[in-house]
Amino acid sequence: MPVRTKDNFLVFGSPLIGQEEIDEVVASMKSGWLGTGPKVARFEKDFSAYLGKGYAAACNSCTAALHLSLVALDLKPGDEVITTPLTFCASVNAIIHAGGTPVLADVDPNTMNIDPDRIREKITDRTRAILPVHFAGRICDMDGIMAIANEHDLKVVEDCAHAIETTYKGRHAGTFGDFGCFSFYVTKNVCTGEGGMVMAPHRGGHQNRQDSRSARHVRRRLETVLGRWVQALRGGARRVQVQHDGHPGRHRHPPTRTGRGKLRSPLRDLGYVSGGVPHPARTPARARGTGHPPRAASLYADARPRAQAASTATSS
Repeated sequence: MPVRTKDNFLVFGSPLIGQEEIDEVVASMKSGWLGTGPKVARFEKDFSAYLGKGYAAACNSCTAALHLSLVALDLKPGDEVITTPLTFCASVNAIIHAGGTPVLADVDPNTMNIDPDRIREKITDRTRAILPVHFAGRICDMDGIMAIANEHDLKVVEDCAHAIETTYKGRHAGTFGDFGCFSFYVTKNVCTGEGGMVMAPHRGGHQNRQDSRSARHVRRRLETVLGRWVQALRGGARRVQVQHDGHPGRHRHPPTRTGRGKLRSPLRDLGYVSGGVPHPARTPARARGTGHPPRAASLYADARPRAQAASTATSS
């Protein structure tokens, strides 16, 4: 028997939208700010404060945030970026569109996150960056990854699409590497319909003179890629002179109240069933000292016995 009928089909991404969010969207539409505006700027400021300072730039998706971060690294043809095979295609696509070459390093079978030992095996003289993905909100081994990055002078771009509330030894995901990229898509803890954020944190978790110089450099580079007209528009300018070719990746204005509101993450109908036959399932291991948000419940089922039985039946 099917788990659900057509009349009761499970919606892909069904966030909790209350009257407060609806009223705020209507207010945004009445204000005339349907593009990037003061609410987006406030959202960036609030998000930066939540993660513990740094420079935040809102984008229209986490994919745009990843692409923007990799473009800011000035990748050259042939430059390699190591990432995980267990991710949405956007992680690899962003590397390709930024001019780099994706290199896949396998995951730890216990955590399902990229394995630092496998990263080491993939490093060559062309490696420029590591792009770890905190899959289903469970953070990667950032101690191991940052040690490799520091040893080989590599940049780190964290894919935190699932990991807004994730912590690692008291620090938020997205604050370890050179960039942290977040998603506000409909299935995420903070939902703005569509949307993303790129965060350029202060390395080491605190600000010093070198951090300030790095943050200023990152901000200048990001603004160049985004287009400086965005900054002028926020200040209420009536006329803008465009001096750089930007990237159409800015965050729209109306939905951002849901981003600034409460973190909401309903868990719905957990389970794994194929053809009416349940599979034995397990959850990935959780590392000590990590905080895992209730974004998704990951279940891993070994369907090989069923596949092997089907193959045997077909061949016979």
